[in-house]
Amino acid sequence: MSDTINETTPLIKDDRDNIPKSRGAVLASRRWITVEPIIMAVALGYGILMVVQSQYVHHYFTNIYGGNVSYSQCLPNISDSQLRVNEEIQAETTLWSIYMTVCVSIGSIPVGFVLGSYSDQIGRKIPLGISVSGMFLCSLSSFLTILFELPLWFLLLGTGILGLSGGFMLMVSVCMSYAADVTDENNRMIHIIVLDVLLFLMVGVPQLGIGFLIKNVGYAVPFLIVMTVSLLVLAYIIIPGLLLETVERNVVGG
Repeated sequence: MSDTINETTPLIKDDRDNIPKSRGAVLASRRWITVEPIIMAVALGYGILMVVQSQYVHHYFTNIYGGNVSYSQCLPNISDSQLRVNEEIQAETTLWSIYMTVCVSIGSIPVGFVLGSYSDQIGRKIPLGISVSGMFLCSLSSFLTILFELPLWFLLLGTGILGLSGGFMLMVSVCMSYAADVTDENNRMIHIIVLDVLLFLMVGVPQLGIGFLIKNVGYAVPFLIVMTVSLLVLAYIIIPGLLLETVERNVVGG
């Protein structure tokens, strides 16, 4: 036998790299930049959304209960009425944060799984566009809630739409699939590592300056920033020639 088999030989041979790539995948593989701008912008947008929504909910209940957001004291007296008000505000904020998390998760898990898998047939750009559109609608809902002082249920409406669009799960899975389309076994791992680094870096960026931004421009402007970022990413996806489709949509029957 010409093939040498040892302890490092895979039990199941992976022939995916031998499958002919589509023309779009071949062209995209020659580019230095493909989905990197998408994953950076969307991670930044999601980071802002999650932080500012939580901060606004806290601000909302502070205004209702008349709490003091700067209140802090070492070993406070448990009978202090201000302490009890602040504890009530924290409890309400936590409860509504759970509501928003549930609204996102209920939709994003099944939708992200289905659309992420189905992107092998319909292409990568359609699921990416759906995910980014959900982020835009969620930020728009939050922006209008703050601008017109609407009830907090409108925040849940936005997060529900975000979940039904696949959320962060769909965006990450499709971007990783795109990276697999445009790479081979020799450079795939480094490409995925780069995307992971960019992802976690941009999610963490809002933590550094979001408090300063809220203090100086209020709660509405960060959502306006996310809306702008979403529209720019949608333009990057939709405009021909910027992001190439890597999956052929024609179905072969047999």
